[in-house]
Amino acid sequence: MATNNDHLLGEISSDVKHILLRQDKQDERLVRMNDRLSAVEGFQWKLAGIASVVPTVIATIALAMKYNLPQ
Repeated sequence: MATNNDHLLGEISSDVKHILLRQDKQDERLVRMNDRLSAVEGFQWKLAGIASVVPTVIATIALAMKYNLPQ
């Protein structure tokens, strides 16, 4: 004879299973988002490096040309 408590325990068990399934899906989603964010941040650091090196190289070449050209 199933009591009301057995029915409630079955519902709670089912709810917990659904919550755990949703949590797994959320974890996978967060891992994918973290991977994408890491890729974007890596690209931004590369751009920052290029943006700092290029003007330095151009300025160095310009100074070398200014002081090393025969007059």
